[in-house]
Amino acid sequence: MIASWKWLLAVVIAALLGFLSGKGTTENEDESIQSEVDVKERYGRSNSSQARASRRLHQGSRSELKNAKFDKMLAEMNAYSEIDVFGVENGSSFARMCGLVMNLPRGEFPGVMARIKEAGTANQEKFRNLLLRRWVEFDPDAAMSWVEGQKDEADEAESLSLQFFVLQEAVIDHPAWAVERLKSWSGLVEALNKKAGEEGGVDDPFGDHYVSYDMDLFCLRLALLPEQQREALRKSMGEKWFAEGTGGWARGIAAHSNPDQVQALSTEYLAKKQYAGLRESLELLAKRDWKLVKQWADSHDSDDAENVVFKSWSKEDPSAAALWYINRSDDARERHGRLGTVASNIKDDEARRNWIASMEAQGEDVSGPWSDYIQLKSRAGELEEAASLLSKVPDSDRQELLVGIYQRASNLIWFKDEEGGSMQIVSANPSHSDFLASLPGYQDYLLDQNATALEHIKRYIETANASISRKASPDDK
Repeated sequence: MIASWKWLLAVVIAALLGFLSGKGTTENEDESIQSEVDVKERYGRSNSSQARASRRLHQGSRSELKNAKFDKMLAEMNAYSEIDVFGVENGSSFARMCGLVMNLPRGEFPGVMARIKEAGTANQEKFRNLLLRRWVEFDPDAAMSWVEGQKDEADEAESLSLQFFVLQEAVIDHPAWAVERLKSWSGLVEALNKKAGEEGGVDDPFGDHYVSYDMDLFCLRLALLPEQQREALRKSMGEKWFAEGTGGWARGIAAHSNPDQVQALSTEYLAKKQYAGLRESLELLAKRDWKLVKQWADSHDSDDAENVVFKSWSKEDPSAAALWYINRSDDARERHGRLGTVASNIKDDEARRNWIASMEAQGEDVSGPWSDYIQLKSRAGELEEAASLLSKVPDSDRQELLVGIYQRASNLIWFKDEEGGSMQIVSANPSHSDFLASLPGYQDYLLDQNATALEHIKRYIETANASISRKASPDDK
């Protein structure tokens, strides 16, 4: 009986819930339909003046939101420009500014770029480049179009530099696009070459501009692409481009491709003593395989290539690298300089000293490496070892090295003389007094230095007193 009642109660509750649910749904539908009717009656068709006003209000809100977003960017940019008490720019503001740029929708870049130009803040160029870098990721064509639209407001070098900036940024995300744009500029290169020739300038039209550095960066970016992709791009550019390229462009791209291209191009440029990125190109090639650079260096007279090979090879076999590098030159003066380069490349002090001594035993002129080593020890405060090696250097260098040791072992009081030069009063440091007494000529140095300093001080005081007296006397009538 109880079970029957429970069953009946459950049926009644279920029916009641179903009724209430259906009623609620009907009422909601009725309300929704009535709401649509009310809207149509109130505003009429969708193109009525009231509807347009509503849309304008909505668009105005969006515009205010954009302005607020830009104002926030501008605030962070201005905060970044401020230098704190330690002379450091506001890094946290720069980080927040980067975050705002990274979240900027692609359609808002033109408007923000225009606002930046209007604002004219201290870090305008840095912020502009930050935005351009992000814009290039989205749409390199749009970014380049914006840059080209600024030509009338910038000189030729600045305009080109900004275009190259877009190109080098595009290499990462849109390499094929960047290369095609570069190829289309061959006429510009020819025109600038002609202009440089008429004006008696350098063969590389960008040789006197920071633009050439931008183009070298483009080459470096190209070099960092995966090898297969890099080789495909090189072929798509064609040999004609290598012939048309100037200075660091062609040489840089060639160096990142294969040594044959380096060999074909670099002799001509080296003969003209043009730099424009050869060393950077060879260094990047050496990171892939320094033996390729060595093959090229063996058939060319290039200090840059030989330095790159030596430093790369030294990491694997320092003795063999040093022997090859030193023997590349028969000129006594140049050989002397190379001995110094090898010595300075040895980071362990004891190993460096032993190597210099071994070269000396073989009859090499190592006075330069010894002089550098004495200065190293003097700066490190190892004065007795520094002094013990003075006999290794010529008399012409010894006095200067001695003065360095004197100063390290003495107490010095620095001041400005009346002509703005630096002078010092010297006294022996008690902890080094015995050592200083053993050094040749220290007492003479002490007397001469202090006598000169005191004479300057005396003249300075006389000049100051005369000035005070003139100010204290009444003006001549």
